[in-house]
Amino acid sequence: MKQIHEVKYENALDKCLAFIGAIIKKHNLDPLKIKVILNLLIPYDEFESRENIEKNIEKNIQNYYFQDMRIQSKLVSFNCYPEGFGGFINRASSNHQSLLKEKKIDVLMIGHRNCTCLIFDRGSLFHGETISTGFYDLIKDVKGNSIGQKLDELEFIIPKYFEDLKQT
Repeated sequence: MKQIHEVKYENALDKCLAFIGAIIKKHNLDPLKIKVILNLLIPYDEFESRENIEKNIEKNIQNYYFQDMRIQSKLVSFNCYPEGFGGFINRASSNHQSLLKEKKIDVLMIGHRNCTCLIFDRGSLFHGETISTGFYDLIKDVKGNSIGQKLDELEFIIPKYFEDLKQT
């Protein structure tokens, strides 16, 4: 939990390269002939860094090592979207496509470290905003207002509480 409030895009390169390496290793692919199509979700308040992320990935993906295996690959396509965009895409891929192109749609994504609201107007991202209150801060608030609770225990107790509420 120490890294909960770190900027995610700073780790994006390492995580993407490791993910690609793990796939190559698991499926016994030729590490010298990989073409990559990458879709990446990052917090809306870090969205302006997407071009830097793409440049770093495009540069480093050409030649790197993963668990002593040399990988030479090419970035064929890079798409970067704000977290919460998946909720919009999910609705767009269902039977609501015409509705999405005619209406204004708000998507609220409540994450572990923050909350993001994305506003789509007729299918295009119109506005977005992120606040730094998320599930982790909720746990800290509960701990601060109770006696004898431990953060690592509350991480499991609080979700269980809300699951129990859904069933009633």
